[in-house]
Amino acid sequence: MNVDGFNATQAAAAYPPLAQMEMEEFALSNLVVIQSLIPARIQGQLFTHHPQLLETDMQAWLDFLQSFGLQEQQIGDILRSSPELFYSSNIFQAGQLLLCLRQNLQLPDDLLLPRLKWAAALRPDSSQASMQAVVQALQQHLPLREDQLLPALSLFPDVLGWDVQRELLPKLQFFDSLGPAGKRLLDTMYEEDTGYLQGLRSWSYAVAPKLQLLSEVLGSEQQAAALIASCPAVLKLPVEAKLQPVLGCLAAAGVKGEQLAQLLRECPRLLAEPRESIVARINFLVDVIGGDVSDLMAYPQYAMLSLADTIGPRYYFLARQGWLDACSEPSSGSLQLARVMQPELKAFLADVAQVSGQDIGSAATAYGEMKVEWDNLLGWCCDKAFSSQEEGAGSSMYEEQLNLFYVLVQ
Repeated sequence: MNVDGFNATQAAAAYPPLAQMEMEEFALSNLVVIQSLIPARIQGQLFTHHPQLLETDMQAWLDFLQSFGLQEQQIGDILRSSPELFYSSNIFQAGQLLLCLRQNLQLPDDLLLPRLKWAAALRPDSSQASMQAVVQALQQHLPLREDQLLPALSLFPDVLGWDVQRELLPKLQFFDSLGPAGKRLLDTMYEEDTGYLQGLRSWSYAVAPKLQLLSEVLGSEQQAAALIASCPAVLKLPVEAKLQPVLGCLAAAGVKGEQLAQLLRECPRLLAEPRESIVARINFLVDVIGGDVSDLMAYPQYAMLSLADTIGPRYYFLARQGWLDACSEPSSGSLQLARVMQPELKAFLADVAQVSGQDIGSAATAYGEMKVEWDNLLGWCCDKAFSSQEEGAGSSMYEEQLNLFYVLVQ
């Protein structure tokens, strides 16, 4: 085959039938059609990587696409960007898709034709009836008006090839379970008005792995879906870079099995927290406060509090004022986390005022002074200082600050 840049050996390795192929009239006619559609400078590369085109009825494709209004330049653009369309799909399937979108959905060709490559994703058993069933299911479940749904479908027409009962409805029902929060999430993850369809298409990598991982932790897919519904932002978190490290550090701290499931049900947003911050909070609980996993499970909200802004300064304040015992359980001596780490600062200060016999204004002033001390000592680096101990390498970078801190809180 006399085409500049054509590597016959590489092409035959990628497509063995090429070695036995003779340049008969059929193959020569395909070559002529393709050469009329794309520039000579890229023909060799195209045939090298996609030799199957020589066994494809390119004249039939050319006639078909021109019947839908495409010019040769547009067809050449499709051939260059998606050559696999012409040998992995077939004209009947492409016609089914375009006719369904054009007639049943009343979409104009200027929306359809640039997305023709998705015809390759449709199954051989797809039909106009099955496609229409998909449209009806989408109309029933998605919060999109018809004038929003139809243009969105033109962007993702491969959805029309899905099996309604087996593939589409389970996904739609899952997104239904997310409620309005799920809709807002999809709008932020993807472009507005197409978020649900794009969420459906990206299910295999944007939803399924997270659902599977959380199902293993929580015990069932239903519980995993419920957790995601309570915190849809979980869907935006990558499994390997975010979810697995967070779950791993909790397991390493001894939070496993039903305790881990309970903690996530109580605090689903914990999955979105930085791993370093979670490790630092737990290390502070164990090494400084003298607590353990049971204390964490008794007050799961502790895991969500900032070490820099809440946990650290409050403990530092109570220790420096000598009020830790007054805020601990009489029998065990354990610090009352739910009392000391309550989210509202005003409620904490009111409690402190009652313990110390001060008025709330004096307690607030004293806390403010201690907060400044904490900020200067460890507040600026506490997550790194207390999480670096996890690796067993110590905290040499913050050794001076940590040593002074331990001296001051004795």
